[in-house]
Amino acid sequence: MKKEFFNIEGDKEVKFNYRFIQPPQIAYFVTTKDEFGNINSTPITLGTCNAATFPKDGNFGEFYLTFSMGIKSQNDIGNKNHPRDGYINLLNHSEAVVSYIGEDLLQEAIIANMPLPRGISELDIAGLNTYPSRNISVPSIKECPINIECKIIEKIKLGNYYMLFIAKVVGISVDKELIEKDKDGYGVLHINPVFELNINQKKSKNNRLHFGMINSKKILVPGDNFGSTIDWVGTYDNLLRSEFNRGKISKEEFNHIKELTEIFKNDRSNKTVKDELTKLLKKGITGRNPTE
Repeated sequence: MKKEFFNIEGDKEVKFNYRFIQPPQIAYFVTTKDEFGNINSTPITLGTCNAATFPKDGNFGEFYLTFSMGIKSQNDIGNKNHPRDGYINLLNHSEAVVSYIGEDLLQEAIIANMPLPRGISELDIAGLNTYPSRNISVPSIKECPINIECKIIEKIKLGNYYMLFIAKVVGISVDKELIEKDKDGYGVLHINPVFELNINQKKSKNNRLHFGMINSKKILVPGDNFGSTIDWVGTYDNLLRSEFNRGKISKEEFNHIKELTEIFKNDRSNKTVKDELTKLLKKGITGRNPTE
């Protein structure tokens, strides 16, 4: 299969669709405040939840989000310094509320992304309302069914144009109606969240940001004919035992795999053992030979 290579670090004129790197990502508001208490709400698609742990071993649950904001405009001549208001606010006040954007709030999200004067609330202009958050001083958005209260714990500059913010979740408010609707555990999908796709003029006379949605009626399940029967990942022992119970691994192969595993643990440079173990695992899990 032919490939075309784009040399990111070796060609300053390289041109390609950056959506090959950045897939559609869920859209959400990041609400912040300035030193005068003025509220800013910035729609963002550069970021996601990067760590999720429920309370365990006597510890609190830990959830972390990351998102990036521009530290300067990429469109101004000479790259003049026109950072987003949310970015400036987070440099001085390390609290924010992340609120996912559903299909019904798409127009309000676009309005909130307009270049308004600093200190003017995008939420007021878009006709959205706030209510007090529980664990931080920045308010949440009433019309958003999910509001995630965060404290910024780290800021990392990324290249010439972005700042990455790492946020620890300290609370979350969810509409009771949404909780009652969430019988299948798909959570945010029940608000019909929108995902940023691209910017073009194909469906408008002006350049417009286009959005897509997940078809929650078409949920893909990989099947039950492989993998751990205990958990979606499980442990290595769970995996081997599950494939053995399915009859995909014989007793002799099961024992041999265990022996090879112990040998390879002690010497991961042993290519002979690696190749044999790989062959047995591939055959036992996928049913295919290594050459397939």
